This record gives sequence, structure tokens and C-alpha cells, in this order.
Amino acid sequence: MNFKQIIFDFDMTLVDTSKGSAFCYEKAILAAGGDFSRFDLPKYMGEFLDATYLRIKNPLIEYAEFERVFYYYSHKKMAEMSVLYNDTVNLLTELSKTRCLSIVTNKDRKCVEQILRFHNIKKELFRIILCCDDVKRRKPHPEGLIKCIKELSCNKNECVYVGDSLTDVEFANNAGIKCYRVNRNENEPLNLNEIRTLTELLWMI
Repeated sequence: MNFKQIIFDFDMTLVDTSKGSAFCYEKAILAAGGDFSRFDLPKYMGEFLDATYLRIKNPLIEYAEFERVFYYYSHKKMAEMSVLYNDTVNLLTELSKTRCLSIVTNKDRKCVEQILRFHNIKKELFRIILCCDDVKRRKPHPEGLIKCIKELSCNKNECVYVGDSLTDVEFANNAGIKCYRVNRNENEPLNLNEIRTLTELLWMI
């Protein structure tokens, strides 16, 4: 398949943000009087922040304060606690020679730009970066992808979305474009259109 437009998820696709996310969720949940467990992190990262807040029984603070605490620590610590996957830079460098790259993510713009800067990845490498700040409805609602495709002025069959979660797959399906899922869990068998590493994209798209 010769896709011209490669649209990436950000968290856990190009960058491992699990350590920073755990730190921020723990700070916010404890501030609200809840119990934090690292085993629940994938669940938290796959839902909206307000849904995480609703899991807390009899919270000690209002949602606005819970959100403020989370983003305070996110903007202070997320970038320095993030880790690039070892094939991210090579993949982006190679693909950018012949393809147009974009990002559509549920992460907020300030944090995305902080992480890119921290890892010396120029945001100009991406034609479009769409964040949660830019849409009213987040994944898996297709608003972000549809908006990106419209701004790219391209056909859907020219686009592919690359993510790491089943929500990303649903997101792409809802927008009517193909998706490749990076499944790095060696204990899970690969399903159709799933890959273990980003490098595999170089000979697939």
C-alpha cells in the first residue's frame, strides 16, 4: 500500500509517556482522595480525564481542581519523564523523505510541543499536529481525523493512521481510513494490521 499521508497517534506510539502519565495521575488522584494503582494506568490513559475523576468515590476536590493538578504536573514533568522508542527518530526521518507526516492525539498541545522539544524533534517535521485543544470530541469519535484529512486536502484512501491501542483502531475505522496498530506486548499474538515495531512500517506503507 502506497499511502501518501501518514498520521500518527502520539502517546505510546511515538513516545513512551507511561512513567510521566503514572506520575501525573497519581498526583491528581491522591489530591482527590482516591486510591492510585499503576495496574490501572492503561485504563486511565485510554479514557478522558473526567471519566477517571468519576472513578473516585467521594472526591475531596471538584473536577476543575483535579484537572488543574493533573495538567500542572503534566506540563512540569511529562517531557523529562518521557522516552522515545528506539526506532522513532529513524522512522520519522525516513518517512519524511517521501511522505507527509501528521499527528492526531488526545494529548494537549502544550505537552506535545514540550515533549517534541525535549527530544529535539522539530514540530515542522509534521504537516499538521491536532491535539485535544483543537476538537470538541475526542477519540474514538472521528472528529480529529476528519479535520486533519480536510486540512490535508487529500482523499481518505491516501491516508493511514498509526496508533497503539484498540481505541486508535476504532478511531480510524470511524473516520473511514486504514489503521496499523503497534502492539509491543510480546505476550499477545498479532492480529491483522498489527506490528511489533515502528520500523516495520517502512516496508508496509
